[in-house]
Amino acid sequence: MGQQCVSTTGITHVVTTFSDQLQRSEQAAARRILLQLRVARCRR
Repeated sequence: MGQQCVSTTGITHVVTTFSDQLQRSEQAAARRILLQLRVARCRR
């Protein structure tokens, strides 16, 4: 039982860190898009 708990917590930890990285990459992409939109507006 103890080993199972450790393995499950490790898996959840990996999943949470992976989701955090995904969210960060999505936020970075959104920021890039917003910056490009701002630059396009300024050029007009």
